[in-house]
Amino acid sequence: MSEDFKYSIDRVVIRNSRIFGFGWVFHPDKLVKSVHVELWTADGNTINLPVDYGKPREDVSAHYPDSRYSLRCGFVVYGGWPATAEIFETRLVGEADGEVFRLPVSTTVLSGYRTMMGRAWKLLWSGNMKQLLRKARRYRAGKPGSHGDVSAAVRGQIEKNICSRFMLVLDHDLGGGANKYREGLIKERMADGCGTLLLSFHLLSLRYTLDICTTGGRQRFSISGLDALIGLAEERLISETFYNNAVSFTHPEDVPDLLVTLRSMYGIPLTVALHDYFPICPSHFLLDASDKYCGVPDIETCSNCLPKIDFWFVSFFESRDIRLWRSKWGACLGVADSVLCFSNASRDLLLKAYPDLGTDRIDVVPHATSYFPTRKPRVNMSTGLHIGVLGEIGPHKGSAIVQALSEEIIRQDANTRISVIGTLEADCDSTVVSETGPYDASSLVDMVEASGANVFLFPSIWPETFSYVIGELMQLDVPIVCFDMGAPAERLRRYPRGKLIPFTDARDILLQLNTFHAELTRPKVIGE
Repeated sequence: MSEDFKYSIDRVVIRNSRIFGFGWVFHPDKLVKSVHVELWTADGNTINLPVDYGKPREDVSAHYPDSRYSLRCGFVVYGGWPATAEIFETRLVGEADGEVFRLPVSTTVLSGYRTMMGRAWKLLWSGNMKQLLRKARRYRAGKPGSHGDVSAAVRGQIEKNICSRFMLVLDHDLGGGANKYREGLIKERMADGCGTLLLSFHLLSLRYTLDICTTGGRQRFSISGLDALIGLAEERLISETFYNNAVSFTHPEDVPDLLVTLRSMYGIPLTVALHDYFPICPSHFLLDASDKYCGVPDIETCSNCLPKIDFWFVSFFESRDIRLWRSKWGACLGVADSVLCFSNASRDLLLKAYPDLGTDRIDVVPHATSYFPTRKPRVNMSTGLHIGVLGEIGPHKGSAIVQALSEEIIRQDANTRISVIGTLEADCDSTVVSETGPYDASSLVDMVEASGANVFLFPSIWPETFSYVIGELMQLDVPIVCFDMGAPAERLRRYPRGKLIPFTDARDILLQLNTFHAELTRPKVIGE
């Protein structure tokens, strides 16, 4: 019965055939195994949207400390459906050991501030002041701005000599390495007297936003859509365009069309950066319908696969026609002045999808290393295998790999532990897996030593274009294992304490980890 479940729909926004929402749900005594959003249409049909379930909710766990299932009970839903479908009822549906719940979801736009303050009291009650402040800052920074005259505001900045020109940057607002790179780019251009027009998509309101970024601060505007940028181009207010990342943008097939227009019709120089593989496929991690790395197969295989993928952002590309997608992005890459890759591995995958692109305009520029520890951690190799995992480990970062490893360790009754320095979106036995929560790079050496880990696994299941985590681990000079794909594998090939393994099941991964640990502890023979 649904009344046995504890839950909260913290926020839901539905606008223009798109939905974004988050909250939490759990059963006090049973593990929730599946969750989705069920949309009932006016003609009696249903549309099911996947839900990302299992996110840590420390505030809920503090309020329900007696339930082991109250920590990893958070969920996020973000998806779309055909505009022709008229939705009249929305439900959150799931199952826990055979018991099904169907919970009503309001289709009105809820007050995000009120919801956040409601959670604030729970966070204060649990003593988690840092998390509260972090969430408050993020919400205030992300609120949509005014609907004023963007062109007039940009001209005003130029007339006041605050900056002489503006670079247009397209980027998501999902956090991570792409946003870190974007902020560095904005600072770099600002020091050169160039302002930035930052186009993004605000999830909490499902609206496009445009930030005017200058040395005088940031001013945010809410805009109706991508067409609003054409007016700025016509007034010659954009000096260059930098595509950083458009994952999460609604109607993503319009993005390459905009970039081609700005370059071809208005002569605005264009740079396309490859932080992920969105220009290759709407499944931007190159995960196929079975949630495995596809390797960029032939176009016919892609055509059969893409319609079967129900991942959030893929649903925004309603036609699911990979030939159309490649045609649009191929045209965009074809007119770009520079295509910026951060590894040879990502360049090679791009060329596999677009063999006619050529290499003359592709620049491979790895990210600069920014983490330099003052000392190396002491790692005890004389003990048995102790697996370390670093970072925010969600589904594409390998949370299911870590969970399967923990289950295999229990099945084998092995004397092996897993220490996650960071966060893990998976329910694992606490006798095997420990988790520190978010970490600060300045304390990383001490945390590695305190964990007792002696072999670090990088469990990401997609061919990352770069990895700050791999860079941090290499600077720590610890043993590292990763799957043989993407930029992490490219870097570990040159790292003396690295090992590449094939993507396989938990039993074989554990065997490979044990073998590597044994190799590192085996006494060296003279002449080896």
